[in-house]
Amino acid sequence: MARSEGRIFTSIWRDKPFTALAAGAQWLYFVLLSQPDLSFCGVVSDSPARWSRMAAGLTARKVDGYAKDLHNARFVVRDPETEEAWVRAFIRRD
Repeated sequence: MARSEGRIFTSIWRDKPFTALAAGAQWLYFVLLSQPDLSFCGVVSDSPARWSRMAAGLTARKVDGYAKDLHNARFVVRDPETEEAWVRAFIRRD
């Protein structure tokens, strides 16, 4: 069953590591949380090309950079072998 919503807590704006991210990485985090194929354990297909079509002016390369920022800041874990990303705090907050 596909998800129909993504929950974002207002407390995210008090999370210093999140507010330290650039706007593009924050945008991608919200995109990931609202993907219909996000599993109930927080795993989603790692698809920068698809995500880049969700807003004007983006390229897959830019979105991949945002994804790297999220990975480096430990908001997501990307697995290049399976082409999946895991949103780390998803289960705790959903």
